[in-house]
Amino acid sequence: MADDSAETVSSKAAAPTHDTVRVRLAEAGFAVPQENLSGVLANLTVLHDHVATLRGFALDPRSASAMRFEV
Repeated sequence: MADDSAETVSSKAAAPTHDTVRVRLAEAGFAVPQENLSGVLANLTVLHDHVATLRGFALDPRSASAMRFEV
């Protein structure tokens, strides 16, 4: 059942936009020039996609992240 809720959360996560990036950076106290927002947005979009991919592996009991190695 926990797997279903994790998938729901990741599928509902909104991708960053120029507006959300600008607002979040301003909230954090960063003043980013308008011409740099596209680069920041591109990097955040890649990270967003990577997180969504990695969440899928964490839910798969066959994945390396779920394996336990005992010595």
